[in-house]
Amino acid sequence: PSVFVLAQRPGPATGLPTWTAQGDLLMAIGTAHGEFPRCVLSVSNSCDAFYLMNQAFNIAEEFQISVIVLTDKQVAEALYTQEPYDQNETVIGRGSRLVTNPVELKKLKGSDRYDPTTKDGVSKRWLPGAEAATYCAQGDEHDGAGNVNETAENAVLQMEKRMRKQAALKKFLPDPQAWTWNGKKWEPIKDTAKLDCLIVGWGSTSPLVLNTLRLPEFAKKKIGYLHYEYLWPLKTEKLEKLAKKAKKVILIEQNHNGQLGMLIRQECGLEIKNKILKFDGRPFFIDELSTLLQKSLKK
Repeated sequence: PSVFVLAQRPGPATGLPTWTAQGDLLMAIGTAHGEFPRCVLSVSNSCDAFYLMNQAFNIAEEFQISVIVLTDKQVAEALYTQEPYDQNETVIGRGSRLVTNPVELKKLKGSDRYDPTTKDGVSKRWLPGAEAATYCAQGDEHDGAGNVNETAENAVLQMEKRMRKQAALKKFLPDPQAWTWNGKKWEPIKDTAKLDCLIVGWGSTSPLVLNTLRLPEFAKKKIGYLHYEYLWPLKTEKLEKLAKKAKKVILIEQNHNGQLGMLIRQECGLEIKNKILKFDGRPFFIDELSTLLQKSLKK
């Protein structure tokens, strides 16, 4: 289990080192020496920066995988009025497969550690120093006990075991959040709701979108915002349902290629043609986003 924080800013190379961007999404999802499961999530504000980090560590422990947390310059340097964090919500879990009971520890076999027959790909684990069977921990392809095994049959078994974690993780992760402004407060969008427009976004653009949609110029339209916190594995069912009910879907991102849009098309075939993209290192501003959004709605 491991957690990495990827702080985004414009590239390539040194690029704009003191400015903001959302250009590392596809890198976080695709960077690998070979294929392996991982979870990618993104913080949007000071609240996320506290509570989602807790979730990142818990996911890493539960599924015994790497978790990559995306943040960016905007989140790091923005000013927030933040209520005291609720420490009771930050429960740390070491994973349901961690064996600590002395009786159970004695029953373990070394081959339990990377057992390729585990239903969801997540094996039992025990901590260094525990009075239990030993196993090898190394980087070569291995059998259940961690011994090097490069046979074709074992390679297939262990790859399929690891990738079952990805399927189990996708079921475990929450759906993206969807809200609409009713003139007084934000309320969840039902899957059957009919919308004039559905906006899709992630990361630090979220507070700007939410504040923009509260402006009077959008009061007469039914506009929803679908926000992704958990970006990989990507859940698209809610998005697909809302997109079918919306007259127009608009993607808002701070990168050149619309990377979340590319990922959505890859995963479910939905192509979001209307995009508001910014990649000059500066964050979106409310007046700017309002103008761009009004132009996009008129097209």
